[in-house]
Amino acid sequence: MEIPDLPTILLALTTLLSSYLSLQCFTPPNPTPNSAVPDRITPFTSPTFILVRRLSVVLVGVHHALLVLNPVSPSYLLCPNPASMNLSLFTWTRHSAICLSLIIIFAPIRLLAFAQLGKNFTFKLAKPQSLVTTGLYAYVQHPSYTANIVVAAANVLLFERPDGLAGCWMSEGVAKSAWWGVAGWGLAAAAVYAASVRVADEERMLKEAFGKEWEVWHQKTKRFVPGVF
Repeated sequence: MEIPDLPTILLALTTLLSSYLSLQCFTPPNPTPNSAVPDRITPFTSPTFILVRRLSVVLVGVHHALLVLNPVSPSYLLCPNPASMNLSLFTWTRHSAICLSLIIIFAPIRLLAFAQLGKNFTFKLAKPQSLVTTGLYAYVQHPSYTANIVVAAANVLLFERPDGLAGCWMSEGVAKSAWWGVAGWGLAAAAVYAASVRVADEERMLKEAFGKEWEVWHQKTKRFVPGVF
């Protein structure tokens, strides 16, 4: 194995940093509450689902970083079928740089939202102690959701593609099948639906809990992007 050059080492380290930040985004800042508030996406906020998601982020991130160090002729143990890999995902390209940048920029926004909501931030819906309308929440109602969607999408587009790390265990034909694109759009549609359901449930809960105070704040702020949407 050749000694990696500095840009390659930097890419591997940036990959590990991005995976660490993603892991923090997918880690509940507070314990799962015993709440009776209606929450239609409960299966996706359960401790088991969260644990599996976190483990996958760690394993995929570390494995991807190791492949970055030698993507052309990796060890058989790391990648039995390197012909199925898209090498542009393991080198500095515009695509990899954009995905990594999005994670590094948006992950801290979600973590800041965790901090500003404090004990009120739980992955499973629960009535908060107070309505927070300062900090990020002075400009947008769901900053953590916006950031989480961007971080999750960047992970899928760089680390969790069939022609990425997963391709090491697929034939080239399977890894590069057009059907993965159909599946990807289906996954995106499901994610949008789940997000819309969660937002509806959360806003219903907040309106019932805080009444006029929430309505005033809801009217003067946007949901996801300050001043836009």
